[in-house]
Amino acid sequence: MSYGQMAGGAPSVDTILSEPNCKPGGVVAGKVHLRGGSGPAEVRHVTLALMPRMQDGYGGETAGPEVYRGALTRGFRLDSGQQRDLSFSIPLPYELPFTTVLGHELPGFTIGMCTEVDLAGQRDPGDIDPISVEPLESQQWVLAAVAKLGFQITNVTFESSKLRGVAQHLPFHQEIHLNPPPSFQGRIDKVGLAFVASPRAMAFVLRAEDREPPQDESSGVFEVPHAEAAEADWEAKISQWLDAAAALPRSSGPGGPPPQGQAPLPPPGSPGAFPPPAPAPGQQPAAGPGYPSNAPAPAAHGGTPSFPPPPPGAPPAHSSMPGHGAQPAGMQGPGGAPAYPSGPAGHNAAPGFPPPPG
Repeated sequence: MSYGQMAGGAPSVDTILSEPNCKPGGVVAGKVHLRGGSGPAEVRHVTLALMPRMQDGYGGETAGPEVYRGALTRGFRLDSGQQRDLSFSIPLPYELPFTTVLGHELPGFTIGMCTEVDLAGQRDPGDIDPISVEPLESQQWVLAAVAKLGFQITNVTFESSKLRGVAQHLPFHQEIHLNPPPSFQGRIDKVGLAFVASPRAMAFVLRAEDREPPQDESSGVFEVPHAEAAEADWEAKISQWLDAAAALPRSSGPGGPPPQGQAPLPPPGSPGAFPPPAPAPGQQPAAGPGYPSNAPAPAAHGGTPSFPPPPPGAPPAHSSMPGHGAQPAGMQGPGGAPAYPSGPAGHNAAPGFPPPPG
C-alpha cells in the first residue's frame, strides 16, 4: 500500500511485507514505514494485528476474530517529515487458516495484516495488507485427493466451536464447504472440511452437513504425522467416509445441525479473552492464540515477538518447520510458484478445484 498523507498533514504509514506468501507455523515479516506530517507528532504505540476479512454478501467485508495482536514499539516522537522504519517478525500458529487451495484463492475472504498507529491528539493513520497463506505440504495431499474425487468448493466460513476428536488451540476454526462428487449427488447435499495442525501432525475433520452426527466420535476424523501424509491413500479413506456418511439418517433441519457448541462469532471489537491485549510499554506481549501461554514460541517459528522490536534492517528468523519442508523436485509450478503433490505412488496428478459456481 502506498503512502497517503492524512488530511491536515498528519503522519502516514506504509507496511511492506518481506514475503506476502506464508504457511501455518511459519512467520510473516516486514517493515512498517512511518513518515512525519507537517508538524511533530507523539506516537503512543504502533500495533500489528492479523485477522480474516470475509465478504458479507452485500458487497462489503467483515473483520473476523483476530489471530494475533501485539504492540510493535514504545511511544516516541515523530518530527515533521521524519521517516522511521520498524522491523517485525510475527510467528504464525499452525492452526492459521489458509487462503489458497491448489493454486486458487478460496472464495469470500482474505487474511489482513492491520497496522494501527496511535497518535496523541490526531487522527490515527492505518494500513491493511493482505497476506496469502498456503496449506502445509501435508495438507496439500488431502486437498489434492479431495479435488481428484470431484468435490467443488462453494464457500468458506469461520466457526466459533471446537472440532470433535482433535486437539485445538484457537477458539475458532475455518470450515471449507464442498459440493460432493458427482457420484454422491442426491445422496449427500454438502460436506464440511476443517483442518487442524500442530508441529508434529496434521488432522482434518469431514462433516456431512445434511446428516445427523455419527455416534462414533472418530468417524470423519483423520490424523497423521506430517511425514506420513504422503503415504496415505486419502482418496480411498475419503471415499469410505462418504459411503458411511450417506448411510446416516438425514437431519431434521436444512443443512444439518451445527457442530456441538457452535455459536455465532462475536462482532469485531467485542470484549473477551481472545485476543490478548497489547502490552504496556516495557512489557512482553502476551502469547498469541495457538501458542502455550507459559512458553515462548519455538525458535523455528521466529520466537515470541520481542519488545522492543529488532533493530531496523535485522533479518527475520526463518528455518524449516515440520510439515513445511523444501519443495521437492517436481513440485515447482511455472515461474517457480509452488505446485502440489501429484498423489501417492501410482496415482495420476490431481486436478485443481474448478472455480466456484457463480
